[in-house]
Amino acid sequence: MTRDDIIRIVREHLERHPLDGISLSVLEDLVRADNEWWHVPVQPSRQPKSTIPYYDILATVEEEILEDEDIDVLLVPTAPES
Repeated sequence: MTRDDIIRIVREHLERHPLDGISLSVLEDLVRADNEWWHVPVQPSRQPKSTIPYYDILATVEEEILEDEDIDVLLVPTAPES
């Protein structure tokens, strides 16, 4: 599995989970492998009113990728775009 494959898979899964008109982007330059895990920073287009749904989506996507692709991914929340 390549870095580009991971980015594509994460994007596809994030697109399945809308968040109140907020887009979630993968920060490609910061994606890295750490042994068996992929660390993938995710940035919202703006600050969500509540962070709970945002974190729920990240956890759901991590679980889906593990179940569907058998890949360990850690989605790392980052600050919104300026």
